Amino acid sequence: MLLLAALGTDTRIWDGVAARLAGGTALLRIEHPGHGGAPTEDARSVAQLAARVLRTLDDAGIASAHVAGVSLGAAVALALAADHPGRVRSLTLAHTALRFGDPALWDRRIETARRDGLAPLVEGTLARWLTPGEATADPGRADGLRAMFIATDREAYARCCEAVRDFDGEALPARVRAPTLLVAGDADLATPPAQMLALQQALPRAQLLRLPGAHLGLLAAPGAVAGALQALIDEGDHLWTTT
Repeated sequence: MLLLAALGTDTRIWDGVAARLAGGTALLRIEHPGHGGAPTEDARSVAQLAARVLRTLDDAGIASAHVAGVSLGAAVALALAADHPGRVRSLTLAHTALRFGDPALWDRRIETARRDGLAPLVEGTLARWLTPGEATADPGRADGLRAMFIATDREAYARCCEAVRDFDGEALPARVRAPTLLVAGDADLATPPAQMLALQQALPRAQLLRLPGAHLGLLAAPGAVAGALQALIDEGDHLWTTT
């Protein structure tokens, strides 16, 4: 299983889910450029990020994988599944959209990151990632996410923001063949449930899991996500071996 993270995070956001998957599931974690200690690269589009993931699979000799992503990582996963359907056994898209909001908002975020670094953006970002109740109930989670965000390279973050700003995934779902799990947060203001429902309607073989969380709602319900994801893995492997 290939794991991809959200903008400003690293693949540790999948730890709670990964720990609950069947023991035989091998995990490959690919960090976005400048995230989670990965080198900064000049990747400024979702297509370039997906090509980078494909090269990593090729270099590792991996012919096919179950692919799971969050937010930006889910957009990259969707592009990979659409353009290279023979490489994706199943697809999990958490807290994402076919378009990510007002480009002007992203322009302001990019300008701030390049001029002032990520510190001015951290609290607003955390408010989108976690509900107030989640942040209060588990201060350690908020502190860990804050540190994760601040550790991200500012230029890499800005370039990934460019990728999010310019992403238009409207044509991608029709080319996806893999069974798909969508994970939505009922309190997600960044990628609201209505966007996830639209994505479900656009994907030919998608099921939707709704959680009572915000943009990183999978952190609060790793058991529910792992259960749905394990069923999807089993379905994808069955289809892969019988077609």
